[in-house]
Formats: sequence, structure tokens, C-alpha cells
Amino acid sequence: MAIINRKKNWLFLAEGYTGSRAYAEALLKLGGSEEIGVHHARWPTLRDAGLICPMSFEIFSVVRHPLDIIATQCAKNNKNSVPYWLTHRFLSRQSFFMHRPNVIIRYEDHLKAEVESIVDENIDVEIRYKTKSKVKWQDIFTKEDVKFAMATIPELITLGYVPSSLRWQARSYDVNPYLEKHHGCH
Repeated sequence: MAIINRKKNWLFLAEGYTGSRAYAEALLKLGGSEEIGVHHARWPTLRDAGLICPMSFEIFSVVRHPLDIIATQCAKNNKNSVPYWLTHRFLSRQSFFMHRPNVIIRYEDHLKAEVESIVDENIDVEIRYKTKSKVKWQDIFTKEDVKFAMATIPELITLGYVPSSLRWQARSYDVNPYLEKHHGCH
């Protein structure tokens, strides 16, 4: 869902695997906030429905390290491996993030404080759906997994998750051997 506050001129757009439900609930408790659209509504859909004028709002969203999202997917569905999720997302051309807001908050970077600075109020966030048995992505990705990810997940570069000194590797990696080895694996 999108949460809008017309008094304070901000719009929160939910992204998957970022705690968006908990943050949406917290933002709805603020005076002047209301829910518009479905949970992962995109701003063009909201605009076309006449619900918003994007130029009137500070539009913000939360993103999360794509490899951490895959680690969560592996923990939630342990029959599918890291190579499965990497190749599945690549072959289906699935983007990790839907929105292009004017303010992007990284999940890993003091999320609550960043959101509070935008909405200019303290919020009470209740996290209820924490993934059990989740491990750090660094503990389950092989070097080849990381190389394939760097070459096929543009958000790693565009959102600054890959150090600039390694970006050249992303452009020079041949994805075909990885795909041949892992396509269709579970």
C-alpha cells in the first residue's frame, strides 16, 4: 500500500522484503496519514487513478541489499537454493525494486531514524514477521554466486552495494557457464 500524508506532503511506497507492512502500519498512526492503493502500488498507478500528483510530495521508499533478500527467500523456502533464486530472477527479468522515488532509504542504514527524519515525527514500528532461521547472505553465497549476482543484478551497483573498485568485474563476467551449471536447479 502507499501511505500518504497530505498535510506534511510525503508519500511512502512499499517495496517487498523491506519491513514495508510494519512501516506502513506505523505511518498510518500519524495524524493526517491515509492508505491509498494496494500494498505495493506504484506511483504511476496512483497518479493515473487521480489519487496523487507526484510533483506535490516527497516520495520515499525503502530498499534492501538484494543478496540479503535472496537469503530471506532461501530461509522462507528452504527447498530453493541461492543459485535457484539468482537464475530465476535473472531469467524472468525480475527487478528487485519497483519504485523510483526521490528519496531512497537503505534498509541497512538506520531505517527507523531515516523514516522519522522524512515524516518529521517519531514512529512506533512493530516488527512481527521476522524470518526464522535467516542467515547472513555472506554465509550462504559462494564466490561464483556473488560474481553472477554482480553481473546480473543492476541494483547492486545503482544503489551502491558494490564497491566502485569491483564494478569492472560485473561488466566482464560471463554468465553463461553459471547458467549452464545452475539453470533449473532447486
